[in-house]
Amino acid sequence: HDSRTPNHESRTPNHESRTPNHESRITSPDSQTMKSHKDLEVWQQSIDLAELVYEVTKKYPKEELYGLTSQMRRCAVSIASNIAEGAARQGNKEFLQFLYIAVGSATELDTQIEISNKIHVMDNGSLKELQEMTTKITMMLHGLIRSIKRRQS
Repeated sequence: HDSRTPNHESRTPNHESRTPNHESRITSPDSQTMKSHKDLEVWQQSIDLAELVYEVTKKYPKEELYGLTSQMRRCAVSIASNIAEGAARQGNKEFLQFLYIAVGSATELDTQIEISNKIHVMDNGSLKELQEMTTKITMMLHGLIRSIKRRQS
């Protein structure tokens, strides 16, 4: 874990260039306003997951580069990206839509982790860590979805 860069902001796409002077506003369950998606723990965790997926898939056989490696990387990036994009939207309805897409990407990634295990391209330590992180992020996404839905009603 020590080799990981603590500042993920340098590797994260900056949506400010696309929408000048727009800062996404997110209300937490306790009604405090956060500055952006970067304040969400689930987004931070999904960035760590994407980083780990890239590290683990570097060890995959070269013939998997355009198969499982590429699919797993796209799914992992999609989780964080959809959280960020949804948070930048104006309404909760749109935010929820993007959170559901992030859940779908996490579920897809979980399936690809299982396939990686079945075809023996991933060591047991990486398997366990990826499964735990993916499960935790999925649970966090469902919790955020429930929280937003409660506030709407």
